[in-house]
Amino acid sequence: TSLQISSNSKNQLFAQLLLPNYQVRSLPTSKQTLYANIDISLKDLNFLTQLITDLKNTKGIFNAQIKITGSFNKPFINLNLNLQQASTEIPALGLKLKNIKYQLHTDKNNLIGIGQIYSGNGLLDVHSTTDLLKQNLSTLVDLQGKDVTIIHNPEYQITATPKLKILANRQQIEPNGIILFPKGRIKINPKNINSIELSN
Repeated sequence: TSLQISSNSKNQLFAQLLLPNYQVRSLPTSKQTLYANIDISLKDLNFLTQLITDLKNTKGIFNAQIKITGSFNKPFINLNLNLQQASTEIPALGLKLKNIKYQLHTDKNNLIGIGQIYSGNGLLDVHSTTDLLKQNLSTLVDLQGKDVTIIHNPEYQITATPKLKILANRQQIEPNGIILFPKGRIKINPKNINSIELSN
């Protein structure tokens, strides 16, 4: 079977599923051989602003290729996701994120992620590795940045320089490293009754 969906020639989805020697009289067994191919091409990412209301003016190009072989009980997944030329705004924080690019792909039994985000005059690099053989999906995330703007509104202007390694799985998250704040400015409004403490 195959499926093809397109939206205003900018967003397209193509999926194909093959089940060799499958007999329609019954449901497929767990040992049923399968071949699946999914291709996604998105050139209009503005729909994300409807899903995540904090985002505005989201742009970019997203492509994904997913191939599944093997059987239902032992599938082998080959994944390649690519986001490039992306940008978005978070008005509540006064952020304009630009030149966003991120790639996620499988390498044998690992899921590898590499990305970059520019915020203000700073750059944040993201590297991640997930062990697909472990049930808890053990993941190591490496965050390295310099002078990254994390908030820029009338009350707060703060930049950060993180050097973090985060070990995460389904049960816990363990960060290790340091975050320097080379620049921070907080404007206290005396008319605000909550000015005696910092907001969350």
